[in-house]
Amino acid sequence: MHYYFLLSLHLISLFVWISSFFYLYRLNTIQINQNKKVFLEEAHFIYKRVASPSLLMVVIFGISLISLNKGLLASGAWIYIKLFLISLMILMHFNYKMNLELIEKNKKAEKREVVVYHTYSIFIMLAFVIVLTITKPF
Repeated sequence: MHYYFLLSLHLISLFVWISSFFYLYRLNTIQINQNKKVFLEEAHFIYKRVASPSLLMVVIFGISLISLNKGLLASGAWIYIKLFLISLMILMHFNYKMNLELIEKNKKAEKREVVVYHTYSIFIMLAFVIVLTITKPF
């Protein structure tokens, strides 16, 4: 009972985090094209008030799920690959924050192609995480 409740909270937090991540990169693209500070302020708000807290909740609920199901770590290599991909996604989350601060200081304006590649890489990693979690291939 508790396991499935935590699992549902974990998934809800994951959906919020990933959707806010895609929205932040979309705001970044708009900022590059139109160069308006309104989008930068909204990106800071979404990052601080939505994306970061939901990331924290994803990690907390994920650790709780692993602690409730200790056999999960012994179920194969898929869980370690999944944790590695999630670690990369978390690093991209903090990389976005550093890029946001550089854009705010007008020291760096990422090209649109770089933003698109970041968005696609997050999507691809998320797809691999979902496939690994559902199929547990090895």
